[in-house]
Amino acid sequence: MKNSNIILSILMVVVLFLAGCKANWVETDPSVGFYKVPAVTTKINTGSSATIPLATADAFKAEVVIGLYFNEGPTPQKVDLIARKNEKNGAAVKVVQAGITTFPSTIAVTGAQLKSLFGEDFKAGDLVDLAVDVYTADGKFEAYPSNGRGTATSVSGMPAYSAQARFTVR
Repeated sequence: MKNSNIILSILMVVVLFLAGCKANWVETDPSVGFYKVPAVTTKINTGSSATIPLATADAFKAEVVIGLYFNEGPTPQKVDLIARKNEKNGAAVKVVQAGITTFPSTIAVTGAQLKSLFGEDFKAGDLVDLAVDVYTADGKFEAYPSNGRGTATSVSGMPAYSAQARFTVR
């Protein structure tokens, strides 16, 4: 009996404490900006290969489809299709095609074009990632910035969403 009174008293104190609390201390940091960045997908087109053959890299051709994940959501003013090699960000990122304003858009890329962008031959195991920098009224949101994770491509865990198209040299 004594134990049940103690447990009941503790339970009452916990209930009263939780009921009387307000979460006023939980606020958004005013230095953090929130923007409606359109979710733009970048996928390798059906029928295109994700493998760049090392022996015939110059002859490689593929298509990348750039589209909006949410057709009813905000749309970007424009996007730039960009490329990076071996996961290098910042200054190592090159523009494949700038000023894309129609969605979905199918963009053709070639091995020779990618090789020319990076100014060097491919080696076995090289990775080439294509994604988009998104431009809105709030500014530019980069896929591969020099200072950390990209902000251009929205939430990466959405079903059937692809933030980048990756090609592997073999």
